Amino acid sequence: MMSRANASKLYLLTTEVKNQRKISISRLIYFHRFKAIA
Repeated sequence: MMSRANASKLYLLTTEVKNQRKISISRLIYFHRFKAIA
């Protein structure tokens, strides 16, 4: 069984990864839109 500290660490790590992915995807979309306009 995992300890509570490990579980919270894992949760923070996964949320951080998800946020990073969201940011990179939004950046890609923005970049493509910008290129389409230019």
